[in-house]
Amino acid sequence: MSLISETIVGGGGAANITFSAIPGTFRHLQIFWVGRSDQAGAQAIKMQFNADTAGNYDYQDLLTNHTTVAGAASVAQTKMRCGAIPGTGAPADAMGGGTITIPYYATTTEDKLFTAQSWRSDGTAQGNQNMDFNAGAWRTSGSAITQVVIVPDAGNFVANSSFSLYGIT
Repeated sequence: MSLISETIVGGGGAANITFSAIPGTFRHLQIFWVGRSDQAGAQAIKMQFNADTAGNYDYQDLLTNHTTVAGAASVAQTKMRCGAIPGTGAPADAMGGGTITIPYYATTTEDKLFTAQSWRSDGTAQGNQNMDFNAGAWRTSGSAITQVVIVPDAGNFVANSSFSLYGIT
């Protein structure tokens, strides 16, 4: 694994995290992250590739907490869900965190896939512990991934939210 780029959000927050000019010299990409929202409630985080804002993304979620498991599928979306972060209503200093894996990102002959897993705490009760499992595809086979953008559904990432992009050979 080689660190390609890292972003640690400063005091003003950040509306998105952008990894640009990703070299095509690795087989796979992996993103490690921790984050929190400036909104009161938890926010999903979503991902786009190469500034594509058209409905070319399909994904599926498996969302769990202490007592429930729920799944959902989304097709022809403008972004893919890849996790969730706690909001300001969570305990002080609580962060969500996870990993996103993008295999064979530099190929130009098939759709690009991803898998992700994350965890967050929205409070101290057992029912407030949440795990997300996400997977999906970018239906654009002719392009290698050269840019990844991660954005919360609403609001901003707060200070000390951190995102590291690695290339795997």
